[in-house]
Amino acid sequence: MSKTKLNKDELRHPKSSLLSRISSRLSLRYIVKRLVERFLLVFAIVNFLFFLFWIFTLYIAHLNPAELYIPLDYKNANRASEIAGLDRQFGFDRPLYVQYVDYVRSMLTFHFGYSLIYDESITQLIISHLP
Repeated sequence: MSKTKLNKDELRHPKSSLLSRISSRLSLRYIVKRLVERFLLVFAIVNFLFFLFWIFTLYIAHLNPAELYIPLDYKNANRASEIAGLDRQFGFDRPLYVQYVDYVRSMLTFHFGYSLIYDESITQLIISHLP
């Protein structure tokens, strides 16, 4: 059993110092628990969004955004080669695990891509609409 130095306040109110130590441990435990819960929530949201916008769209519904972007009556070049070029640009031709790692890296660095409608970075669009 180790002896610790007690200051004058602890000698006068020994229970209050014990309660403060217990409450600080509980608050630290509470904060750590909440941080872990938030991390798991963000992880679940990122995975859900990857499934919804990447796997469901490309592999289940067979909707290629590059095919939707290039009009059917495209006359300047071969439509199939333009679609293949956009697939390479967006990374649809890479393996699924590489697409997932790139997706998570983009989410963590706030690089959400480029808007084809507004011809601007999506991050810049979000920042411009913040108060």
